[in-house]
Amino acid sequence: MTGQVIDTKKFQYLRIKIRNYEGKVFYSANNKDAVSRLLFGMTKEAMLEVMHTNGLDARLAKHKTKNLGHFRMILGQSLRHLVLKGMAIRVGGIMVTSLDQKVPWPEGFREEPIERRPKE
Repeated sequence: MTGQVIDTKKFQYLRIKIRNYEGKVFYSANNKDAVSRLLFGMTKEAMLEVMHTNGLDARLAKHKTKNLGHFRMILGQSLRHLVLKGMAIRVGGIMVTSLDQKVPWPEGFREEPIERRPKE
């Protein structure tokens, strides 16, 4: 798997603000495609289950020891690659067949606008 997986004309990486059900705020560089929304906020154990469900155990075995953010990035790219090859993937009980498929944020999370200070 080499080259650009994300169509940058369709999905751009933006800084987003997410608030969970406890009121804690998270900032993320996120392209808001179906895969990034579904992986957001997942624990390492949940991502390992997604890896296993989609048959990526052998491909990603050496990356299981990476930190959470790095592993999420590698898993996300691998899942996007499968979708672009025409395969359906399953993430958290949701079947994804297209990167621009509308999926909700994980339960308890919502996107909020980032307040920008006016330039002086």
